[in-house]
Parts: sequence; structure tokens; C-alpha cells
Amino acid sequence: EEYENTYHKAQGMEIAHDSFHSRLPPPPDRFVQNAAKKRTGVFGTTANLVNTIVGAGIIGMPYAVRQSGLVAGIVLVIVVGLLMDKSLNILVQTAAFNPILKHKGLNTYEDCMYYPFGLWGRAFIQLSMFVVAYGAMVGYFITIKDTVPPIIGFAEGFQPELVLIVISAFLILPLSMQRDIASLSVTSLLSVTLDIVLVFFVVLYSPVIKNVSEQGGIAQIIKNDAISPNIFIGLGVLSDAMCCQHSSFLLFESLENHKRIRWATVSAISISTSAFLFLILGVSGFLGFGDETQGDVLNNFPEGSMEANVARGLLAITMIFTYPMELFVGRHVLVDLFHNGNIDCPVGRQRMTLGLYFSTLIPALFFDDLGHVLSITGAVGGSCLAYIGPGLVYIGVNSKLFLKWSDDLISSCHRKPLWWYTFGFPIWCTIAERARSGLDERLAVKTFAQIDLEESSEMAQPTPYDFLVALSFILFGVIAMFAGIGTNIYVLINPDD
Repeated sequence: EEYENTYHKAQGMEIAHDSFHSRLPPPPDRFVQNAAKKRTGVFGTTANLVNTIVGAGIIGMPYAVRQSGLVAGIVLVIVVGLLMDKSLNILVQTAAFNPILKHKGLNTYEDCMYYPFGLWGRAFIQLSMFVVAYGAMVGYFITIKDTVPPIIGFAEGFQPELVLIVISAFLILPLSMQRDIASLSVTSLLSVTLDIVLVFFVVLYSPVIKNVSEQGGIAQIIKNDAISPNIFIGLGVLSDAMCCQHSSFLLFESLENHKRIRWATVSAISISTSAFLFLILGVSGFLGFGDETQGDVLNNFPEGSMEANVARGLLAITMIFTYPMELFVGRHVLVDLFHNGNIDCPVGRQRMTLGLYFSTLIPALFFDDLGHVLSITGAVGGSCLAYIGPGLVYIGVNSKLFLKWSDDLISSCHRKPLWWYTFGFPIWCTIAERARSGLDERLAVKTFAQIDLEESSEMAQPTPYDFLVALSFILFGVIAMFAGIGTNIYVLINPDD
């Protein structure tokens, strides 16, 4: 009952304008102006989200399983998939349906983080979004450079780089100039279809039976490779591949008829489909090539073979259609920083697109290791966006309830027990206290619109379980980030270990 009373106080909150208005985000007109003009249904949004998730990451799944170990790799795909689905729903439901923020017109991840944590929170998310999107774009270009030249017989000298320049300039760049992400729903559907064909093509032609037999059977492989010391490299690749939080608000805005159940359906179908494809390709690719599995598994196939060339062609087409999805995210960050979120400025949008295009093309011309690109960007940006950010948003927006819950935990104790410090509650309470102060400050810019109580009642009240889930997300993200960075550095320094 106490939680319910506190929750309904949050629903009915009305705060007068105060002196902090100069530090508040741009007015709601900005959000309306930057909202998607073209919308699509559940099917089209699901295709866009699957395309965003699968991307270049799918071709690195066998490498992720190799680095994690066979059993650990399978478990990680399932666990990360469940975490991603929960994370997507935490973010969108907190921004769009929580009574504290739902009438503020939020449609970006960074603005959802801004209200409780201010400019530092916004910068944290924007930097993480850019890292993930930028790393993915470089990875897509590296993949195209790896896949197309062998097909057309231009794999010598500078020829692969020339092929990349031509394909990116004449095919990818025009797609990237589109305004709305919904405009790509048709190409996303085609890309997802080709990804499915690619998965089964690799499964069909990987020398699984031969390699498993040479390794002494599946039982021996499980015994030798159940779990690897480099498991956090695999987690980084998986986090990068499945990380789609940076696209979630763009996709939610492109969805017709904003309802929680519709978004939950999009999220569940997209994550399940992607995880299923990841499992099939990851396991079959690893079983086919074992310890020789490369960051791009297609590089394990004989260069001139028909099956390898068909697979490379399919992958190249998906990369052409997927690159713009990530560029939209990177451009969104730059437009927000330099044009106050006004994406309808054609000259500014074109300049941002060209700037991102060239800044990702140049490193892709010089680097070849897709595995480390995916792992490092996943360890840094993926952990922040997929795990740490959603946990902080949930604790921050519900900070008053969190502080009340934490006080109730020790209300019967004469002094704070050992577990209070062991589980980091002084840190969590400090974060929540600052978030509460910041939230009150930034919500003070405008009196809340009248809350529709019937509509608000559909939003479940935060429970102790929800807070524990949010804290677990933050802890998992911090561990994954630092362990992933450390493992990557160790492997780069000691490549022969």
C-alpha cells in the first residue's frame, strides 16, 4: 500500500517552474519536429529491428562461440538474448509509459537518461551510441571488403579497397541519405531473408561432420571446449551483435499505434529470431572449423569455391542494406549535438551522412580484423547501452521509490548490516539520491499535463524484483565491459597464447 501511495504521488506530480530552466533540454517542439514522419506496422518494425541486430554480427557468431567455448557460447546467446529483450522493454516502457516521463514527449534514449542524470547522463548514452554504431559501420565495410573482391576476382593488392569504395559510394551512400528509418523496412525485409538463407547455406557447407570426427566426436569437443578463458571476448562480440538499444527509440517512433503490447511483440519476435539464427550459425560454424574459426567465418571457406562465393554474395547484400541502419543512429547523435535535433535541415543531414561515411570508410580500408572490432565495441559501447544504461534509467526515473524501498530494508535494524555494504547499497543510494534531485530539477520546467488515470493504471508499479533486476543489469554491464576490454588487450598483446 505504501508503494502504491508513493507511486500515485508520482503520477499526480505537479511542480512549478523554477530557476533551473536554463539548463533544461530543448522544448518539446524539438521532439515533435524530430519524430519519424513515416511509420510502419509490427511486421515492418520487426524486420528493421532484426536487420539491426543481425547485421555483420551474425557472421562473427562462430568466432564468438570459439572464444567462449561451445557450451558457454550457447548459454551466452540465450542469456544475452533474454537480457536484451528485458532491456528493450525497460527503456521504452520507462520513457513512453511511466507516468513520470510519459507526458514529456521523449523519443530518444539520451533524453530518457537526461532527466534523472543531466548532461553527464546524456553524454554517456550519446557516446555509447556512437561507439556501437561507428564500430558496426566499420565492421560492415570490412565485411564487404572481405566478401565481394574474391567473388569478382579482384582480391589482389589494392583491388579489395577499390571495390569497397565503388560499392559504398554507389549503393550504400544513396540509401544512407534517407530521412526516416521506416523508409528502409522493405530493404530490411530483403536483408533478413538473405540472412536466413545465408545461415542455412553456411550450415549446409561447413565441414561439420569431418571436423567433429577428426576431433574425436562431439563429446570430446564439449570436454575440450566447454568454456574458454576468453569468454569475455565472446560476450563482447555477442553484446555488440545483439545491441540494438541505440536504435530502439527510432524504431519505436516508426511503429504505428504506440502500444506496449505492440512494442513487446516486436522486441520478443526480433530477439528470438536473431538468437535462433545466431545459435545455428555460431554452433555449426565453430563445429566446422574449430580453433581455426576466424572473425568472419566465410574467410574459412576455400576462396574460389562456389558455395563460399554464394555465401559471400548474400552477406555483401545484407551489409549494403544494414549499414544505413547504423548510420541513422550515428547521424541522430550528431544532429542532436550540432543541429539541436533538427533532422529536417537537408544540408546538415547530408553533411552528417557524408562525414560518417568517410570517417568509417577510411579505417575500413586499412584494418582487416573484424573479430576484435566487434568485441571491443561490444565490450565498451554494447555493455553501456544494453546493460548499464537501462539499469540506470530505471533506478533514476523511479529513484524515490527505490530510496523508500532501500530504507524499508533496514528500517528494523539499529545499524546498517554488513550485507548493505557488501551489495553496494551506499553506491546505489547515492546514485538514486542524485537522480531524484536531478529529476525534480529538470521536471520543474513545466507543470505535468493531466494524467489519464485509466491509462496510467496499465503501467505496473515498480517492485523490489524490478529494482534487483535493474541493479543486476548495471553490475553485469560493468563486469562485462572491464573484463572484455582486459581480455581483448591481453589477446592482442599475446596473440599466440
